[in-house]
Amino acid sequence: MLGTYGGGYSGYGGFDGQGVGTFGYPPQSSAAPPASSTSPLPSASVAPAGNTLSMNLGGVNVNYNLGPSMSTLAAQAGQFLNNSFSNDATFLGQTIVGANSLVTNLTQPLINSAQTQVQFDNTQLPSFYQTLAGQNYSLGMSAVQAESQAAQASVAASQSAASSAGGGCYITSAVCDTLGLPDDCHTLTVLRAFRDGFLSRSAVGRSFIAEYYATAPALVSRIFKRADKVEYLRSLYSRFILPALLSIEWGQSDNAFRIYRRMVYAVRAENVT
Repeated sequence: MLGTYGGGYSGYGGFDGQGVGTFGYPPQSSAAPPASSTSPLPSASVAPAGNTLSMNLGGVNVNYNLGPSMSTLAAQAGQFLNNSFSNDATFLGQTIVGANSLVTNLTQPLINSAQTQVQFDNTQLPSFYQTLAGQNYSLGMSAVQAESQAAQASVAASQSAASSAGGGCYITSAVCDTLGLPDDCHTLTVLRAFRDGFLSRSAVGRSFIAEYYATAPALVSRIFKRADKVEYLRSLYSRFILPALLSIEWGQSDNAFRIYRRMVYAVRAENVT
């Protein structure tokens, strides 16, 4: 609080050495402060020059380089961005030009060539394959005819040789004759049709026919020398000829061929001289 008390208290708080109290503020005096015994602080002057800060501290010159100004930095950044954009634009333009050149000089010719090839395939290949197929068919038919003629000539030669060697008597004919069947009986008619049809259509069948004509007459001659020739010929009918005949009539031509071939091999093995 503000007021006086006793020996001259005034102001805020505390007492000084004179009995005058101050509280919060130093006592007011009009007397000049005593002279200090220490040296005064050196004076300092600041003089900025461009981007350099020059200071004089008590007679000592100190210079600080402040670096580029903000305007210089901004200008350099702008120039860098402009250069980068220009370089990127140049690179992108060159890339586009290169891609267009690639399409023009490489890809487009390939596309044109493929289109030309497709057009050629669509217009030329059908007739080419048709001609080729016709030529192959002609060659195949010629080969078949030549093979058939050769087989027929071989069969005719075998028949002639067999007729001169064994009197033209074959195993089935000998069996049917022993059974009292005529030459145009059902058994011989079916087996002859089987020979001229199924067997003559394959190379294996024609080979078997030629082998049969070459060996059957001699086998029959051996059979006729057996003491039990009648019984043996009748057994051939029940063992082989009748099963082969039934297989033919049931449409099992392959099985009939196997049975008849086994008969020829069995007669050969059972009548060794």
